[in-house]
Amino acid sequence: MKQLIYILLAVFLAMPATESISMATESYVSQKTSKKPKKDIRTVTLSANIHCKNCANKIRENIAFEKGVEDLEVSVEQRTVVIKYNAAKTSVETLLSAMKKLGYPAKVVE
Repeated sequence: MKQLIYILLAVFLAMPATESISMATESYVSQKTSKKPKKDIRTVTLSANIHCKNCANKIRENIAFEKGVEDLEVSVEQRTVVIKYNAAKTSVETLLSAMKKLGYPAKVVE
């Protein structure tokens, strides 16, 4: 009987500590999830001297891996590159610089 009383007493004393730990954990998790910045997705259209499918493939393979690039479409016929990017991670100037490094100086199409 004494043993049962000690066990119940231990469980009873441990309950508030467990409750406060779970409350603290919930508070920490809600703070972490509420601080996530929203993605600022923007689209820019660049005009470049793209004259063949190899040029388009080279741009696709390299620009797609630039930091912040979400999606891109390359058109050989229109000689344009449409890039969707996260403005928090990259800028138009960075994308223009990456195009220039590939050998395709580009201009922003309004």
